Amino acid sequence: MTFVAGNLNDNTGGSTSGGSVQVPSEDTDDVINIAAKASVSTSYCSSWESIEALNDGYTPINSNDRNHKVYGNWPETGTQWVQYNFDDSYTISKCSLYWFKDGGGIDVPSSYEFKYWDGSAWKTVEKAVGLGTLADTFNT
Repeated sequence: MTFVAGNLNDNTGGSTSGGSVQVPSEDTDDVINIAAKASVSTSYCSSWESIEALNDGYTPINSNDRNHKVYGNWPETGTQWVQYNFDDSYTISKCSLYWFKDGGGIDVPSSYEFKYWDGSAWKTVEKAVGLGTLADTFNT
């Protein structure tokens, strides 16, 4: 299964400090984070940042938390993407993103969307809700 958690649209070299991709638990009404089960790729990662920050399970203190790795694509601008590849198929019920914002030019994206590969073409997730771009919190 291939899932694009992105198509980040911005002009500031957007970044993320962490995130999760969640599916319903088989045993309870809870959801579980499957992001760590994915291999992650991207259109661009700054040489001093880390693509592993996208699915390492770390929860930042705030959007400028540099106590841990972050993913960033500065100085690239325009539409960038992040892709999660899973070995199994999942019904994804929720995605959470924690945006990095440094106060020095790196800002949250102006918008983003989720897409999935249906076996022959990329499809935009219809009726996605949330898609927040707030700093200092998970956007679900």
